[in-house]
Amino acid sequence: MKRPAPNQFERGTARLVYRRWWMRWMVYLIDAVALIITTPIKLIQKRSVHLEPRKILIAKLDHLGDIVIAGPTLNALRKRFKDSRISLLVNDSSAELLTCINTEFDRILTLDAGWVRHGRGLNLGLKQIYGLIKWMHSEKFDLFIDLRGDAVTVLAASLAGIPEKVGFGWSGLGTLLEKNFRILPERHMSEVLFQVAQYFQAGAESTPLIFNHDEGNAGLADSFLDKSGFKADGPLIGMHIGAGVPARRWPPEKFAQLTDLIIRQFDVTVVVFGDSSERKLLSAFNRDYRGKLIDAVGKLSLPVVVEIISRLQVLVANNSFLGHVAALGEIPVISIFSSSNDPVRWRPYGSKVEVITAEVDCRGCGLEVCPLPESCLNRISVDRVFNSISRLLESTPNMLGGNTQEGAA
Repeated sequence: MKRPAPNQFERGTARLVYRRWWMRWMVYLIDAVALIITTPIKLIQKRSVHLEPRKILIAKLDHLGDIVIAGPTLNALRKRFKDSRISLLVNDSSAELLTCINTEFDRILTLDAGWVRHGRGLNLGLKQIYGLIKWMHSEKFDLFIDLRGDAVTVLAASLAGIPEKVGFGWSGLGTLLEKNFRILPERHMSEVLFQVAQYFQAGAESTPLIFNHDEGNAGLADSFLDKSGFKADGPLIGMHIGAGVPARRWPPEKFAQLTDLIIRQFDVTVVVFGDSSERKLLSAFNRDYRGKLIDAVGKLSLPVVVEIISRLQVLVANNSFLGHVAALGEIPVISIFSSSNDPVRWRPYGSKVEVITAEVDCRGCGLEVCPLPESCLNRISVDRVFNSISRLLESTPNMLGGNTQEGAA
């Protein structure tokens, strides 16, 4: 079977995200038409430059991990425009995550955008887009900032008459932006997005988001762990077995084998995370773990999960948002990273992150389902991940409290 070609956008060598040549050229044609139409209008009209805009809309209709990656840019923009009223437009799950973070935006607004549905198919509803345009126009924003490369929101902001628009034209209509930023080759996405902050303020400082410690959520986390039989003074290892799409999921059978090895070798408690749609993956965990396995799949709210993450000694995760959350909280992360995305660009961003991936020619293919008989994730052995965890735990004795057991190889 033919190996899929990498998406050159992932490697920073293409302007647009589309894999198929005919889609790229169709978008180029649309951009050319938009340029022809808008250039005379811009020349005729007196351009109103809002150096200190009163009202700003930042759009980041993206997935949970992407909100964490955008954190330094969001912080820098808030600091730069401290006297402006800033609205942040995100999806529902991102809004829930932001309740755990010390944000200072004036409004956090949500939109279940039909054209941003990871693994669920797209729904380009004209009624929803018209409603977005109408709302943007009524709000009288002075400045629109796109942090996703979202052609639909860029078009909506233009039709709504927002005078200043900056962002990323990765999916098209970059010609409608006053400033269209490019992808940077071999750079992490947090650095790519930070171009926006540097555009508005030379020398802007990059500071990550900071999680709030909420007593109520902390109490719920402690109660859940206590009812599950976890002793507060014992070591706790996290496993995030889920991911947004199948191509990014290490096989659950391998997670189960890894869990068995860790429990027998180090006598730790393992808590397994995932959303309710991923409960079927737990069927692989069919061994007797001596009460050392805690099932948290689909049972907790996101803020409570974040509190439990803060109590971990290490998190083992797929290329998923919890890896980004843990890295942000300086929790050691072992990221089992699918080559569907380029780890250089998308890995959890932190000083305590180890990425385990398979070197393949199709790195950065961007596919949601791997067409090959053996995917890149299947090439990553349980022993390889276990050895990484062992090195981490044994090099930091206080992680285990001195409790180890003879056992697995």
